[in-house]
Amino acid sequence: MAARRRAALAIALTVALVAGPSLARSPWPSPPKVQAVAMAELSGGEILPSAAASGADAGTPIVIAPFRLDRRLITTGEFADFVQRRPDWRRSRIARLFAEPDYLKEWHSDIDPGDAAARARPVTRVSWFAARAYCADAGKRLPSMDEWEWAARSGDPDFAGKSLEWYTHPTPRELPAAGSTPPDRHGVRDLGGLVWEWIEDFNSEPLPEAASCGAGATGSSDRSNYAAFMRRAFRGSLRGNYVLANLGFRCAASLPGALP
Repeated sequence: MAARRRAALAIALTVALVAGPSLARSPWPSPPKVQAVAMAELSGGEILPSAAASGADAGTPIVIAPFRLDRRLITTGEFADFVQRRPDWRRSRIARLFAEPDYLKEWHSDIDPGDAAARARPVTRVSWFAARAYCADAGKRLPSMDEWEWAARSGDPDFAGKSLEWYTHPTPRELPAAGSTPPDRHGVRDLGGLVWEWIEDFNSEPLPEAASCGAGATGSSDRSNYAAFMRRAFRGSLRGNYVLANLGFRCAASLPGALP
């Protein structure tokens, strides 16, 4: 009997020594951590309040504290990595309170957005709630309206003209890759050139009912004011659970010691 026990123990030890490394590994690989997108460090500055209903900027300049901003839009592949790790944000599980039924509807499955080209495109059909969750998971946040506007306007002297040109074209069926537009003077790409973007305070300045159409800005001859009005009108029409084919996001981060 003792000999049998010794033989069984020897066999068990041999199996453990040979197969130990494979037995120690989990049969279910851990989903990858969201990879941080390279960020530009912006010095901050001043910006006038958003275009009023009349199309005119007015008021005391708003001070923008230094902050960091993703150099490009978040890709579909990056968002797929996020939902693989965070099943509560998959399209089959997300509550309608947090996203409309068309959330990530073009994807092949909960975690499969398609081929390499699809993964390289800006992620769209994501809600504000989902965008905030992604940025928080990456240790970041969505940019404020003032931060986004300051970055866009100070980064490209012809931002208004390029924006108006972009607004006249329909969204293509297949978007170009994120980061495919030329960098601005901050080294940031895609601002006002590929898709609209979620910001933290998208509904902080609802438009008056009388100004909810384009006529509200017809009194302005300044194309920068008109472009700002268009963005304000679009943002004011959104709700947090909306998912649109031409609406994506990027993340921001406050610098140490700067006010959020």
